[in-house]
Amino acid sequence: MNSVSSVWKKRQTTRQSQQAERKLDPRLSQWSSPAVPNGGWCSSNFLLGAGMVLIQRSTLKIVVIHESSREYWFLPRGRKDLGETLEAAALREAYEESGYHVEFMPVYNPSRAPAPPTKEKMYEEPNTEPIYVTMTAWKENGLRRMQAPDVNLGYEYLTSWYIGQIEDDAIPEKGTGMADEENYVSHLLTYEEAMKRLWDSERDVVSYAWAVFLRTLEIEKALAEEVKREERNQGATKYQVGCILFSSWKTQIRMSSERTTVTITGSMKLIQRL
Repeated sequence: MNSVSSVWKKRQTTRQSQQAERKLDPRLSQWSSPAVPNGGWCSSNFLLGAGMVLIQRSTLKIVVIHESSREYWFLPRGRKDLGETLEAAALREAYEESGYHVEFMPVYNPSRAPAPPTKEKMYEEPNTEPIYVTMTAWKENGLRRMQAPDVNLGYEYLTSWYIGQIEDDAIPEKGTGMADEENYVSHLLTYEEAMKRLWDSERDVVSYAWAVFLRTLEIEKALAEEVKREERNQGATKYQVGCILFSSWKTQIRMSSERTTVTITGSMKLIQRL
């Protein structure tokens, strides 16, 4: 019977072969990798997580965390707890690992999710849906095997990524993370700086998040300009209506004045005759 290690090595070899073949397949888009083969995993063979690309709008900078003892940089993310939603996990992990109080940033993010029947125009509005999903294969260790005894090969880690934001004057709190996260230090970096420090998968996430963010800024600017145009047009329309009403009012006054003059003139003539 094959040992766990030999089975794992065989699985890794098969996976590497599949990945090599997939490299020949077209990417689903400029932001995505090629499609993965159809398959499925039971609950003990997958793990759900959530992460955030945190942006400070006033400075156009991204929060990137530095692990000072092991010298690596990463985005805040982590595993979803039992009974926790992905959205709650994203907010919690972002706060614990970065120290910042965060919130979701509504963005104009294209999504395959259908709009509710009562809100068909929801596609035209900003949303806080996940912007990216990453998949990472993990080898099983002893602790995980104790938690899920039927697992002997590993699991797939699926992470949903969101865009979040921090206030203009936000200051990170200390001591918000777990014991093994005490060396985490948050930094506000430009997009270019963040791309230099992050590793492959997270660079892909930031690249797409930044494109969505810039697209959102462009749409917001266009909408603001449209509102100003409408206000100017409404102002011009109100002025035109005012001119018309004022002109009509002057005409009425003149006509009334003419009638009064005619009446007075006729009365004087009548008096003179008498």
